[in-house]
Amino acid sequence: MNRKSHTEYLRDYRKHRVHRVIIFNQEDYDMLLDLSKKYQKPFSSLVRELALAQANNQYLLPNEEQTKSVQFLLKKMGTNINQLAHVANATLELPHSGIEFMQKEFINLENDIKNIYHKPIIIEDIIKYAISTNPAYIKRIENILKEFSK
Repeated sequence: MNRKSHTEYLRDYRKHRVHRVIIFNQEDYDMLLDLSKKYQKPFSSLVRELALAQANNQYLLPNEEQTKSVQFLLKKMGTNINQLAHVANATLELPHSGIEFMQKEFINLENDIKNIYHKPIIIEDIIKYAISTNPAYIKRIENILKEFSK
């Protein structure tokens, strides 16, 4: 990107963004900083997403099913890398086809993870999953429904 186009990009970027300062006490800041590290998000992105999620009554963090799906994909990728490492150690070279295969696999992994986290989760599925993992939630859900039916 040349200097002129970069300057134009920044001008356009600033025109469509609002910059504000938020002041936290140290305890709140540390808690949010820990969350940003845990979810590997920049601090400002995490705070923005949490604020918007709260305003829209949405949850931001992935559910257990999504996390298990991603863990499965990562284990599968680890197995493929391990197999290539064995070939490289045995033959003292890594075939070009193996490198291309891994590049394609990483692209597929990235796309699969994006798809897992970007698909909407149906509320009924969340409730069914919660009840199947902890049957005590049935009573809690019934109490919540009674509150709203009054």
